[in-house]
Amino acid sequence: MALFDRIIDKGLLTRRINLVACNVIKEEDVPESKSYEQLSTFDTEETTQSCEDDEKTLEKARALQEAMLTIKH
Repeated sequence: MALFDRIIDKGLLTRRINLVACNVIKEEDVPESKSYEQLSTFDTEETTQSCEDDEKTLEKARALQEAMLTIKH
């Protein structure tokens, strides 16, 4: 709350702020990994794992990203 009070503009309204942490573990219990990935706010672990297993889905996502880049350029 101290951070919120320090940063918030008192002249603006704040509707609602929610913060949830699930399956929290100690830092030393996390297995070391050299690979990193950007997670989506809306993905679950099951969704991420099933997409990795499905090569067709990966190809479709890659094609979609290439199309978006082409449109942006």
